[in-house]
Amino acid sequence: RSLFVTCLIFTVLHVSAQSGGYSYLEFVENKGQWDSSVIYRADISTGSIFIKKNGFAILQQDTNDLKRIHELMHGGGGLKNKPMISLQAYMRINGKRPVSGPGSGAADDPFLLHSHVYAVSFEGANPNVQIVAEKPYDHQANYMLRGNGKRKRVDHCGIYQSITYKNLYEGIDLHYYTEHGFVKYDLVVHPGADPGRIVLRYDGQNRLLLHKNQVQVQTSVGMVRELEPKSYQVSREGRADVDCKYALSGNRLRFKVGQYASDATLVIDPTEIFCTFTGSHSDNWGYTATYDNKGDMFLGGIVLDYDSQNPGTEYGTTPGAFQSTFAGGDQTEGGQSDGQQTFYYHYDVGISKFNSTGTKKLWSTYLGGSGDEQPHSMVCDAAGNLIVTGRTSSTSFGGQVLPTFGPCGKLDLFVAKLSADGTTLMGAMRIGGSGDDGVNYSPKYVNQNGTQELRLNYGDDGRSEVVLDASGNIYLAACTRSNDFRTTSNAFQQSFGGGDQDGVLVKLGPNANTVLFSSYLGGNNTDAAFVLALNPLDNTIWVAGGTFSTDLKNSVGTP
Repeated sequence: RSLFVTCLIFTVLHVSAQSGGYSYLEFVENKGQWDSSVIYRADISTGSIFIKKNGFAILQQDTNDLKRIHELMHGGGGLKNKPMISLQAYMRINGKRPVSGPGSGAADDPFLLHSHVYAVSFEGANPNVQIVAEKPYDHQANYMLRGNGKRKRVDHCGIYQSITYKNLYEGIDLHYYTEHGFVKYDLVVHPGADPGRIVLRYDGQNRLLLHKNQVQVQTSVGMVRELEPKSYQVSREGRADVDCKYALSGNRLRFKVGQYASDATLVIDPTEIFCTFTGSHSDNWGYTATYDNKGDMFLGGIVLDYDSQNPGTEYGTTPGAFQSTFAGGDQTEGGQSDGQQTFYYHYDVGISKFNSTGTKKLWSTYLGGSGDEQPHSMVCDAAGNLIVTGRTSSTSFGGQVLPTFGPCGKLDLFVAKLSADGTTLMGAMRIGGSGDDGVNYSPKYVNQNGTQELRLNYGDDGRSEVVLDASGNIYLAACTRSNDFRTTSNAFQQSFGGGDQDGVLVKLGPNANTVLFSSYLGGNNTDAAFVLALNPLDNTIWVAGGTFSTDLKNSVGTP
């Protein structure tokens, strides 16, 4: 009988995935190239892990700084073959000062890299613990040290996949390794040992707290999460869950394990979860996400193109995707000036699908036309097809003309249905009036931060949501500034209520090309519909949002 306590260090400690598989930590032996307190060191994409006799230390680097410095050192902003540029040149190209992390003076030095170190020590542990490196790689590391005018070689440093602290506490081992692209450690409690003796002491962090049975280590450059441990025991009768929780007192972390059978193995393991980059070389901002019945993950956002020198054509679409090229933008929204030149933000929707463990990108595609698009909400049907809604100023997606419902003017709502394999636009429609639709702002604030009114209720200048019923019909809740937004004869409110904008509620058929009903939802002042849900028993529609109206009316009819 053994007790396995498995913890997963998450977020900044993700090990970058290679094509078709995982990356593994390389624990490099210290033979004098680093401080003598370090026994092994492993580098990750955003820092390093230092294995010490009485614990380990985590070095984090600011990801905003890393991205900015990478661009500056590799000809960022279209300056090919010019490895370094000045702050003034950076601002002239990008129209803004570099984002540089927490330091107040960092904006004056675009090459400043912020870092933060915190340490975890094993309190009350065996001072004579044996640290064993396991699973050696075939290759080794060599170093050339320089200092005080002298050089010193350090050769043949062993490199290993995992590290084990044997008898860390009496009858308890700790195993440090990589699994599915994440850094993990197991605490293995052998028969007769007491897991209550395990105490992990955290030092150097800004804040340490528990949230939903997850450990959050907050630092000056980001947050590390250790996910909730899930436990089960396996016996001849099968598998049964066992309760396990973290217990935090000040900066000391312990484990509280529930009752388990003495003749069965107890395994404590974290929630399965993944974190990965999309692989885009263009700036892209996340807006929405969803999943299908197999647990595959869909990510939706915008891919930006600031100017002709920094095109948004490197999102990393996959062969056979519905739309493999960036379609452009119409300069109708936004713009930022550095005093010499105005930089417009052109953008298309970018959508990627990953498998359930995040280890493989199944497909990526653009979705857009000659205007600008942004996705607000996504949902999958029973067959795994993806329904996307948002706003657009384009008349076509990927060269396919969008059917329209209503006069359609500047910015309009869109609903699009993509096949599960990302190759086909199965249906789409552009919905709207002659004003702006799918927005949540006042015209005088269009180039700034949006209205101080209903925008703060949900945080964005555009918000809508899409859900499906059991038959695959599509329901959309959104906002409109059009007083001629097309409604249907069965609508409970056929005319614009007043104020700057109204909410709208639209139902389409499963193929996203037929409108079954369309209605305003608003009173005599500004209104917004942000979210909706269906009662699974009778398809009653529940809509929530914000309002400044004083005369919202009860609905008439049952669309």
